[in-house]
Amino acid sequence: MFTAWRTTMARISALASSAAPRPRRASPAPRVRLLDCYELEERTLLSASPAAAAASPQTTDSTLAASAAAPVQAAATSTIAAQYAALPLGFEPNMGQAGNQVDFVANGNGYQVALEQGNAVIQLAGANGIDQLTLNLLGANPNAQGTAQSLEAGQANYLLGNNPSGWITGVPMYAGVQYSNVYSGVNLLYYGNQQQLEYTFTVAPGANPNQIQLSFTGSQSMSVDAAGDLVITMPGSSQSIVFEAPVAYQNTAAGVEPVTSRYEILPDGQVTFALGSYDASQPLVIDPLLDYGTFLGGTNADQINGIAVDSSGDTFLAGETASGNFPTSSSAYDSSKSGTEDAFVTELNPSGTAVIYSTYLGGSGTDVANAIAVDSSGNAYVTGSTTSNNFPTHNAFQSSNGGGQDAFITKLNSTGSGLLYSSYFGDSGSDEGLGIAVDNSGTAYMVGQVYVTTTFSLLGLLPLGSSSTDDGFIVE
Repeated sequence: MFTAWRTTMARISALASSAAPRPRRASPAPRVRLLDCYELEERTLLSASPAAAAASPQTTDSTLAASAAAPVQAAATSTIAAQYAALPLGFEPNMGQAGNQVDFVANGNGYQVALEQGNAVIQLAGANGIDQLTLNLLGANPNAQGTAQSLEAGQANYLLGNNPSGWITGVPMYAGVQYSNVYSGVNLLYYGNQQQLEYTFTVAPGANPNQIQLSFTGSQSMSVDAAGDLVITMPGSSQSIVFEAPVAYQNTAAGVEPVTSRYEILPDGQVTFALGSYDASQPLVIDPLLDYGTFLGGTNADQINGIAVDSSGDTFLAGETASGNFPTSSSAYDSSKSGTEDAFVTELNPSGTAVIYSTYLGGSGTDVANAIAVDSSGNAYVTGSTTSNNFPTHNAFQSSNGGGQDAFITKLNSTGSGLLYSSYFGDSGSDEGLGIAVDNSGTAYMVGQVYVTTTFSLLGLLPLGSSSTDDGFIVE
């Protein structure tokens, strides 16, 4: 799978045929078993956990250097994560970026949806690779055609390989896709956001909702839990994918009238909707939902560690990704993952609805961005750690790895397309940058941790503690 780059994104508005917002039950905790299934929750979005910090028996110099900013960073990161999760899915007509049988594709965080004559093929980032689940419409109209709904402001570009003649660019993106008459008198609309795929059946007056029958190819078992959710277990996994209990309703002159609805699994494994009484002279909406979670990223583990905001309100994120399809911009300094894990830098607009740029940063080893700052010109300053011997350097104070894991400091230009400077910072031990700031003159200040046995010889510095082998450092 390859995640397309979204140059800009618009939010979904009034897609479901002007239907009222889908009512949702309150839940004290997310019922997103997919996060457990694919081990994403172990890769939290926050760089520090207050509970974990309280439980830790040790406090190092670098911990003290970073702790003051942790509550602010955690709150800001949580807000940005929520904004990113709300970004709409962009459904792209197939222009060669997928197999011939595919009508539309959409790329979310850690999953991809391909629509084929109303059926949905969902590829998910699994613990052991890519898992695939197909939602099949049994007995549906084989000639149903998908129609794009609500053009978004963005486009997708697939820059695969080094030959520009093979690139696919300028692919339009839509907020939804409607298949008309998938069953007699029944339309199906797909839409959603980065964490949720929603598919809504609209049953015309007089049409029979019992025509709707679903099957799921690729599942190991299915059940309906006490909350009414459809729980699907994937082969080789003890975890499950959860489709929330369906919501059915009718829009009437008196307002939205809820209709009792639930999943029913038939003996042959087919899934239908069991409905209560309703007015057959009015349209009926049946609205299931598949909830994925609130993560920015590709089809592997991704983590945001640092956040900064510039004077115009743009948000800058820095972190680490093991995904080969992490979203990158067409102007990115580095659009492909180079090692086991690369750092990344992403800029979002003030509302969190569009990505300004996004780039990998790293070499052939493991590279992690821990902190980010931004100056008045929009240049980004990033620090972290690298085990790569070929980490990108430019105008470097130290152009080669001192041994093992080094800290790094990198200054990216305002478009994320080039390095103004980038340098290793470390000795033969294990060193990492944990925090960074920049003043009005453009001078950068880096704090971090150095693990030494005698001296931090690169700088001719003695350890900050009298006998400590892990100390904090501050560099201007």
